[in-house]
Amino acid sequence: MVKGGNVTGGLLTLGASIISTIGFLRLNRSEVLGDPGQLGTGLLAIAAALGAAGSLASLLPFLLGPIFSSADFVSLVLIIFGWARVKADFPETQNPW
Repeated sequence: MVKGGNVTGGLLTLGASIISTIGFLRLNRSEVLGDPGQLGTGLLAIAAALGAAGSLASLLPFLLGPIFSSADFVSLVLIIFGWARVKADFPETQNPW
């Protein structure tokens, strides 16, 4: 999240969040993932969308900044649980080393 009115950084972060959201939504439709993995990528897409909303809000810090500052924490929690779901979808593999 870009704070302090850095417009260029905010726009770049917004673009990266949008690309991440699209990537996670496409991964969600993958045939490789089962139900837990698809649920996890759905959570990751929501987290990336919250990141995009937070980046947009950081461009208007006095109006929307305080509202979306908690979105960073929610996004972090969703990322942790999302990747845990994706990991749970794959069987444990033996480490060859």
